Order: sequence, then structure tokens, then C-alpha cells
Amino acid sequence: MTVNDLVNNKAKLQNQIIGGDFSMHKKLYKSSTDKSFDGVCGGIAEYFDIDSTIVRVSWVMFTLICGAGLIAYIACMLVIPDEPKNKESIKE
Repeated sequence: MTVNDLVNNKAKLQNQIIGGDFSMHKKLYKSSTDKSFDGVCGGIAEYFDIDSTIVRVSWVMFTLICGAGLIAYIACMLVIPDEPKNKESIKE
């Protein structure tokens, strides 16, 4: 059994477990539709396929408990790219 066979078998197994299309080329963008301030939390929620309210509440809790949430949010605003206007034009 070659390495390629192992990789293909792993992808098939993950596809069966998840029950959908297993994409390894997911990209993190700031959301252009689900945004309260700059789209960072909305983009993270879209990336992990969870409700954006959970991300926002978690971010506020992180800020209140650790105090570094605001700095982390600003860093994410600068580092995470904006969502492209037409996602389909991106080569995956």
C-alpha cells in the first residue's frame, strides 16, 4: 500500500463519517454579510460552520476574562482578508 492509497482511504473515510463533501481547501475570510463591526466573528463562524452569536459571546467572555480579546480582535482585523466579492472565482 502506497502513501497515496493511504491518503485516498483517509479522505474516503472522513467523507463517510462527515456525510458530505470533505474539502481541505477551506479559507478564512472576514464575512461581508454577517458582520457587526468588521466581520471577524462572522467569518470565524462561517469557517467553523457555527452560529456567529456563539463566536461573539465567546469573544466578549475572552476579552472580559483575559483582557487580550480586544488586541486579538484588532490583530484579526488586520490579518484576516476580506471575503472576495465572488467566491466562485477563487481557484480551490
